[in-house]
Amino acid sequence: MELVFTMVRPVGMSPAIENRVMLAIDRMIEGGEGIYTAARSSGTTRASIFKWLAANKIKTRIGSGGKIIVEPPMEARINSFLSSMAQGKSATAAAKESGTTLNTMKKITRPDSSGVPINIISKVGSKWESNFVPVYDHNLVVYGKLIGFGGNLQGKPGVTAGPLKRGALNRADPNYAAIWWQYDLEGLKTTMSAAEAVQFWKPFLVSALEGHLEPYRIKNLALGQKFMGNSKVAADAVANNRLTAGGDLENVNELENLLARYKIR
Repeated sequence: MELVFTMVRPVGMSPAIENRVMLAIDRMIEGGEGIYTAARSSGTTRASIFKWLAANKIKTRIGSGGKIIVEPPMEARINSFLSSMAQGKSATAAAKESGTTLNTMKKITRPDSSGVPINIISKVGSKWESNFVPVYDHNLVVYGKLIGFGGNLQGKPGVTAGPLKRGALNRADPNYAAIWWQYDLEGLKTTMSAAEAVQFWKPFLVSALEGHLEPYRIKNLALGQKFMGNSKVAADAVANNRLTAGGDLENVNELENLLARYKIR
């Protein structure tokens, strides 16, 4: 049986931002990251994390060294418990990892597919087994940089471009780019956590986008002639067999057509 978990999205928060916030919180809970590190790694902010936690009535506390610790509500602990069991962990280990006890979890009931409340776990022989497979409804966001001809990062005009690294006032963030691509996939139902879903689906999504955006199947002779005005581009086009029998650069890909930049990827 499936057990679907749905959280509350704060008013004014987009699905993309919510997904990044949930990823950050997942990193805080599962990976033990601090709120600043988790927020930065997930492309969100400390304020957005607190806003989402407040909307879902999830409490926090100050841990050792001033680290913000997320105190998951019971629903989240049940969520984590069933997820851990689905990954092959014992009921005792899953309960401990989820901040609860086996004694508490074995008393929890949820409605089955017919609406009848049943225990979330049952003892089969000497082992506890889950009666539910948790299914999460994620809004997946995959984003990255654009690289131009010659391997140049797009949208980074100079070594000091972009927001400065925290605690390093004279150095720009090396991962900053003012131009990037983003793909939003809403309503992804999966048994994986937010972090697991991103890691699993990212290669497939990126490959699918490359397959759609990078093949040279759009005819735009005017743009091709503009590209060929650059001697380095012309040499590369010849080397990569992109010219027609008449010597024209006729076909471009979706990204080249959209951004008017040769060999953008």
